[in-house]
Amino acid sequence: MTRKGKKHQISKIELDRMIQTQFNQLMEETELATDEETKIALVPQSVYGRAINGHAIFKEKKFPNMTIERIIDGVGLNTSCIRNYHDGLIAEYDITINKIFDKELEFLVTSSGKPLFGVDFLRHYKLDLKNEYKEILQGIILAGRMDTIEWRRKTLSTFNVKLNSRKLQKLNIGGGKEHPINLNLLNEAGITPKSLTTRAYSEKEILDLAQKGIIAKEEDEKSQKVENLFIRYQEGPGVCDDLALIGIGKMCGEGGFLTAFCTDAVDTYSKFMARSLIGGADEYCCEKLATRWKEKYNEELVTPEQCMKIIYFGAKNNEKQIEMSSSHRRFIEYEKKCGKKGNKGKISSLPTILHHLEFVKNGKFPKNIQLGFTRMRSEEFYEIARGRFRHF
Repeated sequence: MTRKGKKHQISKIELDRMIQTQFNQLMEETELATDEETKIALVPQSVYGRAINGHAIFKEKKFPNMTIERIIDGVGLNTSCIRNYHDGLIAEYDITINKIFDKELEFLVTSSGKPLFGVDFLRHYKLDLKNEYKEILQGIILAGRMDTIEWRRKTLSTFNVKLNSRKLQKLNIGGGKEHPINLNLLNEAGITPKSLTTRAYSEKEILDLAQKGIIAKEEDEKSQKVENLFIRYQEGPGVCDDLALIGIGKMCGEGGFLTAFCTDAVDTYSKFMARSLIGGADEYCCEKLATRWKEKYNEELVTPEQCMKIIYFGAKNNEKQIEMSSSHRRFIEYEKKCGKKGNKGKISSLPTILHHLEFVKNGKFPKNIQLGFTRMRSEEFYEIARGRFRHF
């Protein structure tokens, strides 16, 4: 543990109490469009984000050494069961996507008919495989690649100037890659999970992490002491997932938007699996689909230009700049109204992701709702989206 970490050491009992309090608050105060079992498996990751970044109840005591496993243990849940539950959600997604590829399934549901990731509204959207088959599958590839450092670097080499930039302002897109990290060796090296995200690591430094076993070897990827952690490769703000998914919706239609949303959910759950994967399960699943398409149809499912356009459209550093980006929990949350009138505090009629879908389909959006962790007003967010479409 770093010296900074020692400064904030507290007893296990006190930390458990903080974790449980934050978990219980989120469980009670957030209304999500998913079933209770999946909500219990998801909310610990929100607690983890707050603990490692020093937000909410952890504001006075940051925990740069915090892990998802520690959060789940502090809540009082079985860490192995949660890992396996996440694995099951992703396995169901993979089976469903393959059935859609084979044109055997028209809904984003499991083999037993349950909606993917417990997200109830998915059972009500029938995919138009007759007219939008390719676009439905394209949404998966575009969502799986929008977070990859390789495609972000390709984007910068092609679209290196901001939208509507009269002064030819240079665009910057940061990023990195998830790696299976041996938490014990990471701690022994005096490196915190938080520090992996705060500065760019060179190729030499990443190779050194691998040689020391901090980046876990393949035979160790199923260890209980391994978690998928993000290592930053390049400085700078990343991509707003909200804008990127809206861009995918405009490019690929409703079906592509929904498959992209599900692929983004995979990115969330793959951070704590029984077996960690380099790049995360979302990247793995999308590239497997891309390979299957090319083998069958002898063409790329999406063009490089399509991938780069989505990343460019969603880049936080583009014009107008934006700080927010919704997590999966925020996407499926029914947000409260924030206006000064009588509807303040009332729950929105739709979760955030469906507000985004309505915006894609007909340009409508909710007023007086705050979005993402930064609590950006919905009117401001959708105006930025409109502005980018005008110049894109």
